[in-house]
Amino acid sequence: MTDTITPEPEAKRLGYYLTMEDLIERLQCSKATIYKMVRKGEFPAPIKLGRKAVWDEPAVVDALEALARRPMAENPSIPMATRAAMASAEARRSGRIDDESAA
Repeated sequence: MTDTITPEPEAKRLGYYLTMEDLIERLQCSKATIYKMVRKGEFPAPIKLGRKAVWDEPAVVDALEALARRPMAENPSIPMATRAAMASAEARRSGRIDDESAA
């Protein structure tokens, strides 16, 4: 029996925040690439919490899903590793990847 990975609805309710370090790890891209996507309107702007910049996780997920659906020709600035991370995250959220194939 295989279990499917389902989206975590509590993320929208609890309002998780991601740091720049979280984004760099998840997207496998540089700080400069993230800010470039913000400037182009492809990615949400950070929220300032004191001296720290954070991103609202549900807004990041929505932006990544929108970017993943666009053809590569429309997103030449997004590195291939980032595209792979976006596609993998979208597949997990939609339940197309189960525990056995993710391992």
